[in-house]
Amino acid sequence: MGAFYSRILGVRRGRNAVGHSEHRSSANGGVVEHRSNGTCLPYDTRQYFSPLCPIRKLSDELILRVFSFLDMVSLCRCAQVCKDWNILALDGSNWQNMDLFDFQTAIEGVVVVHMSQRCGGFLRVLSLRHCLSVEDDALIMFARNCPNIEHLVLRKCIRITDRTVHSLSDNCSHLKHLDLHMCRSISNRSCRYLSAGCKQLEHLDVSNCPRITADGIRALTLGCKCLRTLILEYCQEMTDVAMETIALHCDSLLKLNIRHCSAVTDAGILTITRHCHELEKLNISGCDQLTDASLRHLGTGCPHLRVFEAAECSQFTDSGFLSLTTVSDCGIEFKLNLVCFLMHCRDVGTWKKWILKSV
Repeated sequence: MGAFYSRILGVRRGRNAVGHSEHRSSANGGVVEHRSNGTCLPYDTRQYFSPLCPIRKLSDELILRVFSFLDMVSLCRCAQVCKDWNILALDGSNWQNMDLFDFQTAIEGVVVVHMSQRCGGFLRVLSLRHCLSVEDDALIMFARNCPNIEHLVLRKCIRITDRTVHSLSDNCSHLKHLDLHMCRSISNRSCRYLSAGCKQLEHLDVSNCPRITADGIRALTLGCKCLRTLILEYCQEMTDVAMETIALHCDSLLKLNIRHCSAVTDAGILTITRHCHELEKLNISGCDQLTDASLRHLGTGCPHLRVFEAAECSQFTDSGFLSLTTVSDCGIEFKLNLVCFLMHCRDVGTWKKWILKSV
């Protein structure tokens, strides 16, 4: 695990990952910690090893409980105190949730493999966002070593391919959240793999994955019927056929993002509104084929809609947006808590001014 410290956190003898401190012996047999800001913090390590030290009276279970509240850097510091603490600090139960974004430039495949071997079945949440050097081979080993992973962020891991998703499908049946944003080598094969092996999937982000098409979404929705969030932003191959399969097989969908899926028309939105009545958040910005008919469908079919983004939808007008209002004894009222983003909708004028005053 020495490689784990040095390559992720830079923790090694004489250098601290965060404070860049150095340890030198003092005259009394203890240690003086010299920090990068010029301060010196003397302490005597013999205090811990003394039988009278209160910390030594704590059971391993209590120390593990304390360690469970520490972040990664603090755990690695504790692991350097003594052999007992090294064992406890590196216990897999302390490493259930890991975000390696702060160390993205140092993350390589060997680091991911070492980490997965250490955490094993304890690991539930892992973020490797922006870790550009991570490749398929490391993530295949990760999937085998960490079968209980539930939340995995591979955002902008640009070197991974369908092989990674295939391994996740084979080994990680508990996966609920998967972020593949801008993993451009991901294709429809990944959708089929997820459909076959990750049936508990609730959140999927394949935005900016240009090789994902309507066929892939159809395969995905046939197996992943628990989807609550689906992000397809900038997937240019999405069509009304994709919207139909989403509507038919994911009727419990809460959030849908089809921003700049410019092939989607009013017919696709109509099928969504007929089946996805629980929809709360919708982003259709840049879908320039949509007209006021889509707004009317949303007004009648999605009563729980709360966040609606429709920037750059040039065919929307004031008349269409009135469909998202309700009529009461006091006249027209905006739907409770509905937030709209309407930039560059050229024919939205009076209504937009009215709603800004209402909010």
